[in-house]
Amino acid sequence: MRGGLQKAVRVTDKLVPVMAGLFLLACCAVLVLRAERIPAALADMLRSAFMPRAAVGGAAGVWVAVQVGVSRGVFTNEAGLGSGAFALCRVRGKTPEEVGALGALQVFIDTLFLCTVTALCLSVTSGTGDGAAFTLSAFSSVLGDAGSFAVSVSMALFAFATVVAWSCYGMDALSFLVPSAGTAGQRIYILFAAVSCFLGCIIPFNGVLLFCDAFNGIMAIPNILALLRLSPVIFEENNAKDKIKFTKFSQNAKKL
Repeated sequence: MRGGLQKAVRVTDKLVPVMAGLFLLACCAVLVLRAERIPAALADMLRSAFMPRAAVGGAAGVWVAVQVGVSRGVFTNEAGLGSGAFALCRVRGKTPEEVGALGALQVFIDTLFLCTVTALCLSVTSGTGDGAAFTLSAFSSVLGDAGSFAVSVSMALFAFATVVAWSCYGMDALSFLVPSAGTAGQRIYILFAAVSCFLGCIIPFNGVLLFCDAFNGIMAIPNILALLRLSPVIFEENNAKDKIKFTKFSQNAKKL
C-alpha cells in the first residue's frame, strides 16, 4: 500500500494480464481436450435455462438467487459499489463517456465472458467438491497437476491484486473523508488493513464471505443513492452534447 493507488495501479497492471492469460490458457486447453462434450454442455445450459421447472424454481428461490448472484458478482466486477471509480479516475486522455464505457467493458469481460467460459469448462469436466475445490478438481481431472497449478496461481494473483487495490481504495477514501488524519492516520489504516488480511486467513471461509457481503452492501447503498440523485445531471449533459453533435452535423451537411 506504500506508494498509494498509483503504485497499486502499476502492480495490478502487471498482474491482471498474467492471471487472466494463464486462466484463459488453462480454459482453452480444457475445452480443446473435451471439445466433443461442448455441444452437449451448451444444449444442456440452454435447455435448463428455458425449461418450465427452471422458471418455477427461480420464482420460488428468487431472493436466494438474487442474494447469491449479486454478492458473488460484486466480488468479480465491483459493479454498483462505486469502488471501480478509484481506478477509473486515474485514466488520462479519455472523456467521461469513454471512461464509463471502459467500466462497462470490464463488467462484460469479467462476468459475461470469463464466467461463461469457466462454467463451460466445469460442464465438460468431472470435478468433485464445492466452490474453489470443485474448480481445482475439474481442471486437474483434465490437465492433471498443470491444471491445479494454473488455477491456484490465478486465484492467488487475483486475491493479491484485490487486496492491494482495495487497501489503496480505502487509503484514498480515508484521505478524502479525514484530511487531517495525516501520516499517523495512514499508518494506523495500514496496520488495520494488515490485521484484517491476517484475520481473513484464519476465520472460517463462510464467515469471511458473510462479513464481506455485509460491508459491500453498506458501501453500495450511498453509491446507488448518489447514482439516482445524479442521473438527471448525466442525462442533461448527454442531451446537451447530442445537440451540439447534431448541430455540427447539420452545419457540415449544409456545406456539402
